Amino acid sequence: MIQQAPARKVSNHGNNKFVARFPSLRAHGMVVSEGHLELDFLYLLDDQEDVTSIIAQPYKVRYCYNQDRDEVYLGHEKRAGEGKGTKRRICYPDFRADYSARRTTIFEVKYSQELLKERVRIKLRAMRMFAESKGFNFEVMTEYDIRTPALAGAKERHFAAFRRALLAPQNHISRPA
Repeated sequence: MIQQAPARKVSNHGNNKFVARFPSLRAHGMVVSEGHLELDFLYLLDDQEDVTSIIAQPYKVRYCYNQDRDEVYLGHEKRAGEGKGTKRRICYPDFRADYSARRTTIFEVKYSQELLKERVRIKLRAMRMFAESKGFNFEVMTEYDIRTPALAGAKERHFAAFRRALLAPQNHISRPA
């Protein structure tokens, strides 16, 4: 399986933010997360049996927002009648998950307080339009969706799987006699 490269490299240089590398069983490698809430979400996503791949920062979404008309459209092309109230923006959805038996889903992870900001709501409209244009589902996940009793179980199963892998006989190093 060929893994899609992220559209943006995540780094913590200069921002004093938390960046983690999550060892995913479903992605067959490391998935980068920005923040504790995204990391917790990855435990839940990786715990789903029908997930076949997880990609962080999968797409660069170019969009325009016309504040005079409260209109969002994809791309950066000028439109007829477009005034100075149009802002060109770029955003990167947090994750893409492919499934064995359902449609691919693009996820954006946000704290619920962030959803009150107009700038964030506009960005989410653009991401939803982008996902629909690709034939994907789009979901916004908040701390209320993620930090549930299921999270503790997902974390325990994740750590147990890695303990089993580390203790497997093929991973033991034999000492020379």
